Amino acid sequence: MISADYSHTHDARARLRQLETLHPQAGRSLVLVGSSMGGYVAAQAAAELKPQALFLMAPALYFPGFDEEPTWHPPLTMVVQGWRDDIVQVERIPRYAQPRQVALQVLNSGHDLNDQLEMLAMLFDHLLLRVPAQA
Repeated sequence: MISADYSHTHDARARLRQLETLHPQAGRSLVLVGSSMGGYVAAQAAAELKPQALFLMAPALYFPGFDEEPTWHPPLTMVVQGWRDDIVQVERIPRYAQPRQVALQVLNSGHDLNDQLEMLAMLFDHLLLRVPAQA
């Protein structure tokens, strides 16, 4: 597992460049995971890094200044969103999930989803069990 340290910047494009430069490799399969702006970064990096799966939690998509449409996603993509999220409103998420027909779970939670850790673990475990081995 690699967890990129983005603490030096709040710039989404700088974080994206950092992740793409890191170009994470996986022995078996690459799974990109991100929350909030990290979800935006993971969704955007998917086109370059071609992961086998994508797990996005409250992804900060379609915000002014970093509103580019992600251009690629793996077939195994899941988005988890909170109904009570006051940062990434639930209304934003169908713009990403619906045309791609990706799995979408909306939970009774806020932006950090901290009160849903058990459910997040179950959803992530379920995703990982379905990840195909890298060719």
